[in-house]
Amino acid sequence: MTCQGKDLPIEVVDTTGIIQYDIASATKGGTRRLMVSDNPETLSEANFSVRHGTLWHDVVQTNNKTVQHRIFAWHYNVLKDPVKVGITLENKANHGALRITSIAREYRVGGDDVNWISDIGTCISRATLGGTADQRTAENPLIKQLQSGLIESFIVPPGKLLGFMYDFTVESTDSGQISYEVRTVASRDTAYDLTLIKSAPLPLAPQAHPRGSWNFSETNAITPVYTVGSARVIYPTATKLKKDGTLPADQLFTAVNSELPTSLDNRAQFGAVYNVTVPVNNPSSQARTIKISLNPRGGSYGGAVRKDGQTYGVPLMRTNTQACPVYTVNAPPGNSKYTFALMIAGASSTPLGILVETL
Repeated sequence: MTCQGKDLPIEVVDTTGIIQYDIASATKGGTRRLMVSDNPETLSEANFSVRHGTLWHDVVQTNNKTVQHRIFAWHYNVLKDPVKVGITLENKANHGALRITSIAREYRVGGDDVNWISDIGTCISRATLGGTADQRTAENPLIKQLQSGLIESFIVPPGKLLGFMYDFTVESTDSGQISYEVRTVASRDTAYDLTLIKSAPLPLAPQAHPRGSWNFSETNAITPVYTVGSARVIYPTATKLKKDGTLPADQLFTAVNSELPTSLDNRAQFGAVYNVTVPVNNPSSQARTIKISLNPRGGSYGGAVRKDGQTYGVPLMRTNTQACPVYTVNAPPGNSKYTFALMIAGASSTPLGILVETL
């Protein structure tokens, strides 16, 4: 269960005493909706006591003819029997049909025999960010008015985790308002018709795993300006709170911003693309070499980076004594900026630090 493609290197780093500065600003980005189905993460007798149930959902009412979606799902079956997990769409409009197109999905199933970050989460993140996910056709690509259809289903054996990222587009076949509901659903009966499940989502599990539905799927973050020649700095992303106790600028995927009740903050931004801009000022008259690296600040971390049109894996880093270089560049005199995109691997811990230094 290995990922294809090239990984960035890992270096040993001493970050003792380095000053940390909060992200300067961040805005919502992208028009693709993001649905995060990660609570209840563990499908146990306590958290999944029903025979069939809705894990999470997204409800759409719009006059737009097309809507883009992304679903990030992460569910661990600790029941004694296999569970069937699927994605369904219910067309609630009394006119027209909905067509499901442009499906790209990546999924992994694994248990204790694999590392969930590197073997499941990183592979999914890299395929999604790099545009190499599998192209699929929905089981029911055309869903008529007041009917439900299955997009895809998966069998999750006991003791196994299912992780997936699912991108797709919903297109209306006529004009007027469209109304539909997308669900991640599960059944203990692997022969059950998942389109019959239309219940409300299961209650939030006590585990602090995220779920929610947002009408955007990217964070556009800008760090403070780094002055070439100054001391090394770290800009932590996706922190819980700033030093002054207020919400960081990049905490956009909150329960408050979710379009549905019983959501939970997606603080680590699972399923989202995190776009980073690092502004740099070189006050000297000559180019100086700077390095921009990723440094885990909250525990084990893995994922993917896209820079200069190429996507790379971020190998598993377990402590803040490790760093993953993204750029080593000659910063010209005056102002410049360096941009890249991140996608966090499922099971990773945040915050992630952006380490900037002059060599």
